[in-house]
Amino acid sequence: MKEILPDAVVTYAADWSEYFGYHRDDGSGDVFFNLDPLWASPAIDAIGIDDYLPVTDWRGDEEDTGAPSIYDRKGLAAGIAGGEYFDWYYASEAGRAEKIRTPITDGAHGKPWVFRPKDLVSWWSNPHFERRGGVELAEPTAFVPMAKPIWLTELGCPAIDKGANQPNLFVDPKSSESALPHFSDGSRDDLVQRRFLEAHLDHWTPGAAGFSNAANPISPVYGGRMVPADTIHLCALM
Repeated sequence: MKEILPDAVVTYAADWSEYFGYHRDDGSGDVFFNLDPLWASPAIDAIGIDDYLPVTDWRGDEEDTGAPSIYDRKGLAAGIAGGEYFDWYYASEAGRAEKIRTPITDGAHGKPWVFRPKDLVSWWSNPHFERRGGVELAEPTAFVPMAKPIWLTELGCPAIDKGANQPNLFVDPKSSESALPHFSDGSRDDLVQRRFLEAHLDHWTPGAAGFSNAANPISPVYGGRMVPADTIHLCALM
């Protein structure tokens, strides 16, 4: 592609569950940053992520954060770099049903960001060391910290009850992947979609209400933000 269109910006739209690496669930302790050769390639200009990470775990009248409703922008904003897949995860669907949350930790090396998809800042800012048998390799991968911006190649939330609980799902009778978000009653909800997008745009856009430099830092390599706000691509899930 670069040979044909040398000035074109090239990226790969990785799913939120794959962009940061692969961890075997066989107890081996192996950690692979399997997409780092791609992200480090001179032919790739930006890291692309289809961001459908959950920002809420709503199921009743009140959430653990104390947010008054699923539409509360502060509550939604807190889940962009916090909550599920940042602070904790559900080890099983039974655990989800009972709200048994397992903290995300890394006792061996003290790098919990290796295992949490929402920690874009730490993943982007640090060298990546793979592990075999739970032991870090001596040399990092070819990934250069803060060398390329992250594009949110897809960002969205279905306009459905509790859509922010599981933004990657949508209802489509013609699709084999049709499903409801966790604890959703299936009713249409345009407001939760709007609030989800507002919270995200505020989180990534300098000058917006609630914006934090620490949440979207400037690269000393290329002089721009980690996530340039003008490279966020919205997906209109219904």
